[in-house]
Amino acid sequence: SLTPLDATQIAEVPRIILRRSSGPPPPLSPSLVPPAPDTVESLEDVERRAVERALAAFEGNVLQAAKALGVARGTLYRKMERYGLR
Repeated sequence: SLTPLDATQIAEVPRIILRRSSGPPPPLSPSLVPPAPDTVESLEDVERRAVERALAAFEGNVLQAAKALGVARGTLYRKMERYGLR
């Protein structure tokens, strides 16, 4: 368990590192930078797929799918209606 003194010392670490640095950080190697995706899915597409998968996983049981998604049953029904998944 940390004491207040330990927490204070940990909070000082970023400042200590900055003081000891000798300039800007080196550029990232191209191999360390993840490639940009060709396409970016919309949040709506991701949400629709999540709803479809949850409903399939629970064989259409809306209450279980809603629990798995962490939403209320009514919310899941509204999303199903929005995406034409009735």
